[in-house]
Amino acid sequence: ETGSVKWSIYIHYLKSAGIILSILTLVFSILSQALGIFASICLSTWSNDTTAAVDGVQVSEKRNLYLEVYTLLGFGQIVGAIASAYALAFGTILASKYLHSSMLSNILRSPMSFFDTTPTGRIVNRFGKDIDVVDNILPFIINNTLSMVANVLGTLIVVTWSTPIFSLVIVPVGLLYYFVQRVYMTTSRQLKRIESVSRSPIYSHFSETISGASSIRAYGVEKRFIKTSEDRVDANQVCLYPSIVSNRWLGVRLETVGNILIFFAALFAVLGRDTLDSGIVGLSVSSALQITTILNYAVRMASEVETN
Repeated sequence: ETGSVKWSIYIHYLKSAGIILSILTLVFSILSQALGIFASICLSTWSNDTTAAVDGVQVSEKRNLYLEVYTLLGFGQIVGAIASAYALAFGTILASKYLHSSMLSNILRSPMSFFDTTPTGRIVNRFGKDIDVVDNILPFIINNTLSMVANVLGTLIVVTWSTPIFSLVIVPVGLLYYFVQRVYMTTSRQLKRIESVSRSPIYSHFSETISGASSIRAYGVEKRFIKTSEDRVDANQVCLYPSIVSNRWLGVRLETVGNILIFFAALFAVLGRDTLDSGIVGLSVSSALQITTILNYAVRMASEVETN
């Protein structure tokens, strides 16, 4: 298979997980991030409130009000994150169970001609590594992708709200970010497929070696079979290494994009120092400083979802 993963594959996985659980996961994730944004804005508003302190002494009514609002927002953020995690966990378990049962049912009902033309290693690879990805890796990646994408959007919203002129930078930088992402995802996806294809011969050779162990010992060709196994593992690692290199290529470029966003956020905060409150400037810059790491991780996780 070549090209991007078809939308029908994503839709099939969502249906396997349950449409309701998928929607709940997305809604609770957005809710949790929105409450986190409001909590940050609450702190910024508190720091700018000149009536919250009189002669250096905190006004208890104001202090208690801000603390109560911030606590409620923080509690709501935690509840939203936990609810999203639970919905995602149940959904991915249902999807994994359904996909495994469906694949097993099809294999058991396949004609003998299928097993004559399909290597055993390919079948073992599907039920081994691929099912392990669906069971253990994909739920973790989906959770991180939702969280990181929500964090990136939340950070951009906070910075744009703090310094509205920042919105002029989002479009050109967003296009640069999109270009880098597409180049990386196209390359990473094909490298992952090549690595997966090169893994199947390892399983086939191992299975054949175990089945014919007595004959191999009888003819004294152990070294030849060991050498063949090592060569196939080496071929698989040769396909894996470029994937690691492309990951670092992405990291360098995303660091550059993130630093551009930080530069413009700080620049606009300085240019608007006469009209912006100190609390808003602090919120804008502190949010922008987080975006490099979050953006890097978000793109990597989004790519991992597609490649897996």
